Amino acid sequence: MINKFFQKRWPFFKTWFVLAVLLVPVKATEFIVVGLHTGYFLWTGLLYGLVVDLAWLSSVLLAFLLPGLLFPPLQKLLAGLFKATALFLFTLYLVDMVVFLVTSAPLDYSVFVHDKELWFIVSHSISHPVLWVALFFAGVVLLFVLAFACGRKTGQRISCNNGCRKSLGLVILLLPLVLVLVPPKQTRFNSDLEYLMVKNKLAYLAKSVMDYQKGYGNSLVHFHPNDIKAFHHELGFKDFVNPDYPFLHVDHDPDVLGGFFRQDTLRPNVVYILCESLSAAFFGENSRFGNFVPFLDSLSKKSLYWPNCLSTTERTLGVLPAVLGSLPHAKKGFNALAGAYPNHLTIMSILKRNGYHTAWFHGGPLGFDDMYDFIKAQHPDFIFNANGKQIANDAKNKAVSWGLYDNVLFQRSLKIITGDTDRSRFDVFLTLTTHAPYNIPNRPYWERKFDSIAARLPEKQKTEALRQRYRLSAFLYLDHSLKQLVNGYEKVAGRRNTIFVITGDHRMGTLPRNGIEKYHVPLIIYSRLLKTGKTFPAVATHYAITPSFVAYLKKNYHIKSPDTVAWVTTSLDTAGYFRNIYSYPFMRNSLVVEEYLHHDYYLFRQKLFKIKPGFDLQQVKNKKMLKAMQARMKRFMKYNIYACFNNRLFPYEYLPDKSHQKLLETHGWKKADTILPNSEYVTILPKYIFHPANEKKIVLDIGFDLYFEKAVADSLPFVVISFRQKNGKYIHYWAYRPVLADGSFPKPFKTNKIHMEKGVDFARDEVRDGAELQIYFWNNKKQSCRIENLSARLTGYFSDSTSLSAAPGQEE
Repeated sequence: MINKFFQKRWPFFKTWFVLAVLLVPVKATEFIVVGLHTGYFLWTGLLYGLVVDLAWLSSVLLAFLLPGLLFPPLQKLLAGLFKATALFLFTLYLVDMVVFLVTSAPLDYSVFVHDKELWFIVSHSISHPVLWVALFFAGVVLLFVLAFACGRKTGQRISCNNGCRKSLGLVILLLPLVLVLVPPKQTRFNSDLEYLMVKNKLAYLAKSVMDYQKGYGNSLVHFHPNDIKAFHHELGFKDFVNPDYPFLHVDHDPDVLGGFFRQDTLRPNVVYILCESLSAAFFGENSRFGNFVPFLDSLSKKSLYWPNCLSTTERTLGVLPAVLGSLPHAKKGFNALAGAYPNHLTIMSILKRNGYHTAWFHGGPLGFDDMYDFIKAQHPDFIFNANGKQIANDAKNKAVSWGLYDNVLFQRSLKIITGDTDRSRFDVFLTLTTHAPYNIPNRPYWERKFDSIAARLPEKQKTEALRQRYRLSAFLYLDHSLKQLVNGYEKVAGRRNTIFVITGDHRMGTLPRNGIEKYHVPLIIYSRLLKTGKTFPAVATHYAITPSFVAYLKKNYHIKSPDTVAWVTTSLDTAGYFRNIYSYPFMRNSLVVEEYLHHDYYLFRQKLFKIKPGFDLQQVKNKKMLKAMQARMKRFMKYNIYACFNNRLFPYEYLPDKSHQKLLETHGWKKADTILPNSEYVTILPKYIFHPANEKKIVLDIGFDLYFEKAVADSLPFVVISFRQKNGKYIHYWAYRPVLADGSFPKPFKTNKIHMEKGVDFARDEVRDGAELQIYFWNNKKQSCRIENLSARLTGYFSDSTSLSAAPGQEE
C-alpha cells in the first residue's frame, strides 16, 4: 500500500528531487561568495542551511500533496501547480540570493518600499568581481530550471524502484520536522551573518512582511498611569507636561557644548554635513578596514569627536528627522508622514524663526525617501534643486549615477552661498556619491590612492580593506570633497565663526560584526571657535545633536526657543569614558523595529546583549531582563505611533511668542449623516476669511465617527484643508485619508473613531490678508460611508509681537 502511495504521487517527488539537486550548488555558491567577500567561511552552517531550505521545499510540497489525498481527481492538476509554484519560488530564491550578496541583507519588507532603489543597486553592481561568480552559477542553474520546467522528458529520466521511492518519499515527508525540532532561530547563532546564511531567505521575507503588517496593535489611546510613568522614566526626562503628549517635557537640557567654544560677537553659522554611508569601520585608530578618510581623521583631532555615535535607522530615511528634530520613527519613518506631519520642532525651523537664513543642499532626486517633503515642512529659505540635471558631466558613468557628484554639489553650493552674508546661516548638506554602486569621477586615480594607503596597513586590516577596494576608493573621493567644502565655506560665507557638524546617515553597507555595528557612525563638531579638540568615548546618538545645539545657542546667543520640547533624548554625553545614557529603538531597512538600546543593554530580535567599548557585545541570558527590554521597545513604539498619528508631539501654543487664543469657529453634527456616492463634496467647516495682521497661527481640531461597509479603506473620502487667496489661487492644499490612532486604515463594519489636528503658522506658511479657509470631505472615489458625532473647531492665536521669520522658501 505504501509503495502504491508513492508510485502514484511520484511526479510530486520528482519535482522536489530536481529542485533539491539544483539547490546544492546554489547554496554552496552563496557560502563561497560570502567567504570571499568577508573572509568568514562558515562551512559549519552550510549543511544546516541546505537542510533548512530543503525542509521548506518539503513544506511547500505537502501544501499541494495533502489536497490531492482528499480530492484524487485533482492530483494531476496539483502536481502541475506544484511544479509551477516551485519554479517561481526557486527563481525568487535566486534573486534573493543575489540581493543578499550585493546589499549584505536578504529581501524583506523594504522591497515594497525601496523597490526602485534596490533594483538600481543590484543591476548596477555587477562590476564587483565577486558577483560574477554568483551570477554565473545563478545563470547555469536557471537554465537547468527552465529546462526542467519546459522539457517534458526531463522528469521522466529520473527513475527509481519501489524501495528507493519509499525511502526518498519518507525522507521528504519527514524533513519539515527539522523546522519544528531544530528551527533556525536567531538565538542559536553567534552572529547575525551566521543566522542569515542558514535562514531560508523566502521564509525571512514572509516573516518580515507579516511582522510589519502586525504592527503594534490598536490599543494606543488609553494610557495606564504607571505605563506612561515608566515610559517617561526610560526616556530620562523630568517634568513631563501632559500625558496626552507623551514626549512633551520641560527643556532642562544643559549646555554641554558652550564650555568648549569661545563666544563670538556674531551668531555662528551652523552647517550640518550628513555623509552617505560614512562608517566608523574605516575611521580612526581602531577601525576595521584602516583609515580611508584622512582629512576627516585629521579634522577629528582638533574637533569635538564622538567615535561611538549611533544612527537611528539602517537607511537614509531616518537621518533628517533624527538629526534636525530628535523626532521619533512614526510607523514607516517620520518622513513618510508627508502631507500629514504632526506639529513638530526642528533646529531648522527654530533658527529660521530667529532670523537665520536656512538652506538644504542635496544633489539627488528631491523626492527620494520623502526627504523633500520633510525639508519643505521646515520652510527653509532655499532648497537646492539641480533642475533635472542630476548627472555629473561624465558620459561614461551617467547610467549609474544617483545624481551630482559630491564635489560638484559642494562647488555649486559655495557659489550660491557667496555674497549672501547679511544673516547667520544654517545649511544642511546630504552627500550622495558613496551610495552603492559607488560611482565616482576618475575612478582609476582614487583606486591608486587606495592602493597606496592599503600597502601601509597591517596585514589583517589590509586583507579586510582589499575586499572593499571598490567602496573605499569612493570614500577617499568623498573625503577630498569634504576638505574643499570645509576650507571654502568660511571664505564665501564671509565669516570665520562657522560650526560644522559631520556624521554619517548610516554605516557603510558591508556585513557588520554584530547587530549594533550597522548603526555605528562617527560624529565630529569642528569650528575655529573651539578652544581645543577633545574626544568623548561615551555613546552619542543622532537624536542628541539638535537638543545640544539648541541649548548652546539659547544660552550663548539668546536664540528664542520653546521652554517645552519633545526631543526623543537628552543632549550629547561628554563623559570621558564609555557608557550609554540613552533609550530608544532602531528602525531596520524593512521599516520593522526589533532592536532597542537602553543604557548598557541592547535588544536584538530575541537576544539580549550588554554593550562593551567599541560596541563589542556580550550576550546576557536573563529572561526577566529580556522581557523588560521587549516591553520598553513596545512601549516606545506605542506612544511614538500615538503621538505621530494624533498630532500629539508638540502643540503650537508653546512656541516662544506672546499670544492668546480664541475659538474662531465651530461646526458639527451628532446624528448620522451618510455621504453618498453622488456627494463628492461635503462641508466640514464653513468658509472662514483670515486677516494675518491680527492672527498669527491657527489650530484645526476635527473628530468624527466613521462607519462603512463596501468601501475599500484607501478609497474613503479625503479630509481636505485648503487656503485660497482673493484671486482664487491656492496657497496651500492638504488632503488626508482618515486613519486610526496607530496610523492604520479604518476597518469596515465597525465604528472607527477618527481624530485629526492641523496647525498652521501664518508667518511660515505665507497666509496673506483675506485668505479663505475651506475644510470639507472630498469623496473622489464615490464611496458610501456614514459620519456621525462630527466636531470641528478652529482656534486662532493672536500676538502683538512681530514675527522673526525671514523670507519665504525658494528653490534654485
